[in-house]
Amino acid sequence: MDRPYVDALAKALSDNQEGHTGVVPLLQGMPGMIYYLPITSPDQQRVTGAAAMVLSLPVLADKLYAETLLDREHIRMRFAVDGDTIRDWPTSESPGPWTMLSLLALDEQELTVALNASTGYLLGLRSRQPVASLSIGLLLAYLLYMVVFGHHRMSVQHSSMYRSNEELRREVRHRTELQREVEWLAGHDELTLLPNRRLFMSTLREQQECRPLSVLLCDIDHFKSINDQLGHQAGDEALRRFARVGRLAMPEGVVLARYGGEEFVALLTGVAADEAVEIAESLRQSVMNCGVEHADGRPMTVSIGIASHGAGDLIAEDLLHRADLALYRAKRQGRNRIEACTSPA
Repeated sequence: MDRPYVDALAKALSDNQEGHTGVVPLLQGMPGMIYYLPITSPDQQRVTGAAAMVLSLPVLADKLYAETLLDREHIRMRFAVDGDTIRDWPTSESPGPWTMLSLLALDEQELTVALNASTGYLLGLRSRQPVASLSIGLLLAYLLYMVVFGHHRMSVQHSSMYRSNEELRREVRHRTELQREVEWLAGHDELTLLPNRRLFMSTLREQQECRPLSVLLCDIDHFKSINDQLGHQAGDEALRRFARVGRLAMPEGVVLARYGGEEFVALLTGVAADEAVEIAESLRQSVMNCGVEHADGRPMTVSIGIASHGAGDLIAEDLLHRADLALYRAKRQGRNRIEACTSPA
């Protein structure tokens, strides 16, 4: 990238400045000006980008010549910067000895428009000299307008770019929130807000080297009768109530998850069999006193199977299988009770 562009962008990016370079050489040495603006963050605290607009003086001169000079066959026009000619449009007629100069100062540089009309043309316009002077004034006003318009257009583009960046930031935030929600739903049960079976199994495999290690497998007793006699909304509320009292009954650091249907499972790392039984009994009492009742007024109860492991190699699925066997015994022996299995089945 050429140096003028680098310097202009550096002032916008590093110095947070807005302005123009003055007349500088552009691509292939063509003279022109670069307007630049910093793009800031919504809180205006940091610069996030820069915008620039390049104005070619030869192109501007051609536009002035094409749109403002009507008597081209009689008038020679020359456009210069600090005395260096940028454009020179000669005529077929010999220019007269008079030159009309119009100057426009840009910082420390000077733009010059020089007009030389032929003698015969000037003599024919003696009665219209005020019109000629007005034309020159309008020409300079148009040149100034082009410079101001360039700066205004730059500001409009800056505002448009700022709005586009803000919309992009909102879209990124929205997509990030959606991604977080999808990731959360992938590992949690939407009804009870507990971890689901997938996340529980992943956690169990990560911690299966911890010793001691215990698992509680819980099943709400006669849950089908709650759904059949009181309706599925009552069943959903019973599951949510179990999740709330279960979290309160568990010590800090215990992972309580919905295993499936009316089954829940808890992972107790660093907890031996005796302590696991105490925690399970606290959970059983909390569920029985949580206020959820069957249609006949009986309180909701839970059966719990416990499996613990103290030393040696362990396969996560084997520990869950032993807890399932213990839960089966609790169900078979009357429900609303706790059974433990401390050795491999």
